[in-house]
Amino acid sequence: MPEVLDVGILKSGGAIFHQEGPLVLDFVLMEGNSCKHVAGAMEARLSTLVMRDVKVRHNSAGISAGGLYIKKSGTVNASRVEVVRNVADTAGGVAITFFSEVDSYTKYLMDHAVFVQNSARNDGGALSVTGVVAESVSVSQT
Repeated sequence: MPEVLDVGILKSGGAIFHQEGPLVLDFVLMEGNSCKHVAGAMEARLSTLVMRDVKVRHNSAGISAGGLYIKKSGTVNASRVEVVRNVADTAGGVAITFFSEVDSYTKYLMDHAVFVQNSARNDGGALSVTGVVAESVSVSQT
């Protein structure tokens, strides 16, 4: 399993920052990463994202999305993702943000997801969905 461990970044995406285009993560471990602002483990922006058998553990962000931050992205399919013990002020585990009506065509699908002991000082200990069209998010068999 590829690992991204103990990386510290100042602004965004403690281990991975991806902007525009497709990104596929299979059997990836992101553990012990931190970021001063958002996305302790990974930020995906304007992306088509596929995640299978991904573990996001013990990451932190100072402001939002201790684990994953998905922002203005296209289709996101996440299967068998474990989000464990991530910490941030808001959205300890995963933050999904919509910004406009255009984002209403975006689909976020998570199945067989596990959220364990994620914490936020404010809102969304495990998962925070904000913006215009939250009904575009589907979480099943979690």
